[in-house]
Amino acid sequence: ELHKKFPNFWAKAKNDFDIAFASYIPTAVPSPGIRQEFVRGHMPALCALMDGESVQQIEQALRDKTEVPIALLQLVMEAHSGATLYRSEGVAMRYRVFVQNINKRIAELEWHDFDQSEIK
Repeated sequence: ELHKKFPNFWAKAKNDFDIAFASYIPTAVPSPGIRQEFVRGHMPALCALMDGESVQQIEQALRDKTEVPIALLQLVMEAHSGATLYRSEGVAMRYRVFVQNINKRIAELEWHDFDQSEIK
């Protein structure tokens, strides 16, 4: 909780601490259980770097084997530590965002009245 007690210092040191902590996180987490234990054991440090409630919701979605909300994952992955911790989920998220954007563009094109000669 020192980051709350000394906000001016933390504003200057947060990025360096985040980079150092990200290097401490195993880049290839062997199992979801190990990642969950790592998150549980390091939650105070993670909360200093990112939104702890978002981390808990992501972990709950992963435990339940449901889709992780994109907005939460993007928020957490803004931190170096979050990007390292949820690297594989980030890859899946970027794919989901790509597919959503393509579907949106296709839907937008359907409202245009193209002539048959224009689409061939």
